Amino acid sequence: MALSPAASEENFRRLERDEEMLAGSIGLISAYLECAFLIRRPKKSNGGR
Repeated sequence: MALSPAASEENFRRLERDEEMLAGSIGLISAYLECAFLIRRPKKSNGGR
């Protein structure tokens, strides 16, 4: 089944937008994990006191 040029263009745009959202989510998640890791790390080194 062949899509019309307009339909395939719309699908491509939707796919592009989803990709951007996914990249944004991954960025947020990695930033969150990095923050959680940085917050948790000093407690370990101070545990000996």
